[in-house]
Amino acid sequence: MSAENPSEQLPQGSEQKEWQGQKWEYQTHFLIAHIDSEGAKELLKERWPEWEPGEFVPETMIPELNALGENGWELILMQPVVTDKSGSVLHVGRYPKTSNFYFCVFKRQITQEGSQEKR
Repeated sequence: MSAENPSEQLPQGSEQKEWQGQKWEYQTHFLIAHIDSEGAKELLKERWPEWEPGEFVPETMIPELNALGENGWELILMQPVVTDKSGSVLHVGRYPKTSNFYFCVFKRQITQEGSQEKR
């Protein structure tokens, strides 16, 4: 690949045909990091037996992320956010805030049969 010729960065030949045939569906989710999330305490104890995690560590989301992954969803974005009561994401000004609330975007390839899951 060269910076002078951007077309060299695109898939070529049979690889290009395969790439052009791919279709994706997307899903957004808010995930909450909390030690009382289903399966979180057990997973953390199993993976890190000596660790005493805080109540809101991101690792507590692993069981839910794994469940989404088992259904073919690939995490492509995770961003901590602050929301209002309606679920709208708030813009946080210049003062940092902590949050255990994460906005996530997932994708998975659509098969010939179409989407496997309806929202």
